[in-house]
Amino acid sequence: MKDSYIKACAENNHSLVRERLSSGADVNWRTDEDGSAGLHFAACYNYGELLELLLAQTGVDVNIRITVSTISGK
Repeated sequence: MKDSYIKACAENNHSLVRERLSSGADVNWRTDEDGSAGLHFAACYNYGELLELLLAQTGVDVNIRITVSTISGK
């Protein structure tokens, strides 16, 4: 489920992100490659609606950091 949640965030797929979150996905899950979280994708690519959705989740870490200087992907 982690990979599909991260992919949905990277692709700005709100409905799948909502589905994964309601099925128990952790809003703070990160990629294995560089530690990017859904929040990083939403902020970096200006996915405003996704950003609002993720920020509204209980337990979201607004200080989460990636482990390299740029976000990979896209």
